[in-house]
Amino acid sequence: MALGSGFKHIARLTPNLDRFSKFYEAVFGAEVAFRIEARPEHPRMFVIDLGGGAALNVFETDADIGEIQELGDAWSLFFRDIDGMELEVCAPPG
Repeated sequence: MALGSGFKHIARLTPNLDRFSKFYEAVFGAEVAFRIEARPEHPRMFVIDLGGGAALNVFETDADIGEIQELGDAWSLFFRDIDGMELEVCAPPG
């Protein structure tokens, strides 16, 4: 049995958000649909629309976040998998 019931987006960390978004634009024709500039409480972030309802939420940061954060109506946890890839699990509270 699967652990989840689907996902809303995939999140990724990168040290260079502009380079990252240009790659997805060139390879997949993706567009930056939403931008948040860096603030003390939030890193710079782009939502990259891949089409068909798929999106990447990309955060510009060098640091591992590694703690559960409340993001509006969802909880978020960034972590590194066994291969060192940075990932996020995002789920509704409760």
